Amino acid sequence: MENVTFNELPALVGRLCSQIDRIESLLINKSGSESDKFMTLREVAEYLHLSYASIYRLTSNRLIPFSKQGKKLYFLKSDVDEWLKSGRRATVNELKEVL
Repeated sequence: MENVTFNELPALVGRLCSQIDRIESLLINKSGSESDKFMTLREVAEYLHLSYASIYRLTSNRLIPFSKQGKKLYFLKSDVDEWLKSGRRATVNELKEVL
């Protein structure tokens, strides 16, 4: 980094703040669009580390949220993530805090 004088410091801080704002907005846009992505059967099986048969069983029992167009199954990543979170179990320490 170059030597910065005291008089140049406010301008430099301003540039850094605007760069940080741009980075934050890029990260927010990236994460938002990724969660709204539709996944195929293959992608959701890889994501969950399950076999195709397991995914088919979950869909036929209506245990996992999915969409169907013709013969193809699609899974919204944000729905799959919420489904995973809904099955979360409390840890022993969390249960002790409640009691």
